[in-house]
Amino acid sequence: MVAAGIRILVDVHEQRSGIPGLLEELGAEVELLSLPAGDYALGDDTLVERKAVLDLHSAVRRGHLWAQLAKLRAGCAFPYLLVEGRDLDGGGR
Repeated sequence: MVAAGIRILVDVHEQRSGIPGLLEELGAEVELLSLPAGDYALGDDTLVERKAVLDLHSAVRRGHLWAQLAKLRAGCAFPYLLVEGRDLDGGGR
């Protein structure tokens, strides 16, 4: 369970994932806005970029991943890449 009073800034594009609602159910204060880097901001110095396996594969193929990660690293002291899915090699199938 998330401790009451924790504030998490969430990029507006993450609303479709359902995660912001789950965070609220766990007791977090969630604010949706357009983040310049990352999908979730925790405090002043932590950003999380969430990628499903298929999105990760797509970002690598299109050549966008390294630029996204550089932006994430430049935006905070503690950057995290969260990859979710069942099969990293198989593309999430």
